[in-house]
Amino acid sequence: MKPIPASSAGLAAGLLFDNRYRLEEIIGYGGMGQVWSATHVSTGQNVAIKVLHENILQDEDARVRFDREARVMESLGDMSRHITRVLEYGVLSDGVPYLIMERLKGEGLDLLLKRQKVLPLPQIADIARQLCKALAVTHAEGIIHRDIKPPNVFLCPDPDNPEKIFVKLLDFGVVKVLAETGESTLQGKLIGTPNYMSPEQLTPKVAIDHRADIFAVGAIIYRCATGRVAFGKGTPQEMVHRVLHETPTPATSINPALPPEFDLFLSRCLAKRPEDRFQSMRELIDILDLLVEDPAAARVSLLPRSHDRLSGSQLAFPTPSPTPKSQALTSWISSPLLWVLLALFLLGSTVLVFILRPR
Repeated sequence: MKPIPASSAGLAAGLLFDNRYRLEEIIGYGGMGQVWSATHVSTGQNVAIKVLHENILQDEDARVRFDREARVMESLGDMSRHITRVLEYGVLSDGVPYLIMERLKGEGLDLLLKRQKVLPLPQIADIARQLCKALAVTHAEGIIHRDIKPPNVFLCPDPDNPEKIFVKLLDFGVVKVLAETGESTLQGKLIGTPNYMSPEQLTPKVAIDHRADIFAVGAIIYRCATGRVAFGKGTPQEMVHRVLHETPTPATSINPALPPEFDLFLSRCLAKRPEDRFQSMRELIDILDLLVEDPAAARVSLLPRSHDRLSGSQLAFPTPSPTPKSQALTSWISSPLLWVLLALFLLGSTVLVFILRPR
């Protein structure tokens, strides 16, 4: 086994990373860095190693974001089993930073959705429930993920029951820590994936909070339930326009197996204004669980706020059109002829009673 210097140069399968970990294969690759699967040569521990690309070391924003990701994941991983744990954070001799994380076995939600276009509602609720648990912990610490999308939702076998799915939240590379200032150099840049980004994320100089992640979770639920992305495909500019100005096709018109109340639920998740959405991950998942168990009860929980807080133009989905039968009934009730006949009937009844009364 050929060792390599403690640097990022020449990374390849079979080589030693920092003289401790044997590299196996690349399991992730992006604009900021690459992720390798590796094994500790002494303990046999399986890990994932994320290394920042050497050619972006001069990008101060990238360095800051990588450092923030390490600190955030290191702290949050100890708070929630649904957040990937960072085991070690360091810098190689050539100045390239790296993360050593727990190695996960499974696949991203995006790969599952490529094979199985639409998921049953109970499975959607199970995945969303675990994702919301991870985000509830994240938000409690004043941290916004900002890049919730199917590839960052990793599905593993449940350690307590291999037949079940266990969700792990990945990639905190673009998180926003509310207690920190700065990030001025990032203003004007698109941070995230347009189809899962909230309108406020796409609007310059608009502050965002945890409700941006609630919008993204709603977009993921829509994708799982319909087999389609909520705001369609196209160029980033086209998707940005749709997120800001258009509403998705009602999910029930794509998947009639969904309960009618599902559209109302999604309208709360994907509302354009943060104040019109669910206000916490706990609230979102409570309603989704209720929707699976008792759609009528879920509708009761959803309707008051929908009427009080949302105008018709702000609803994410249109209300169902009246059926031909209901239209005919409404037309007959409003007909003048009906009221004339009703008046003649009452007059005739009065005359008859007067004639037949005892003298």
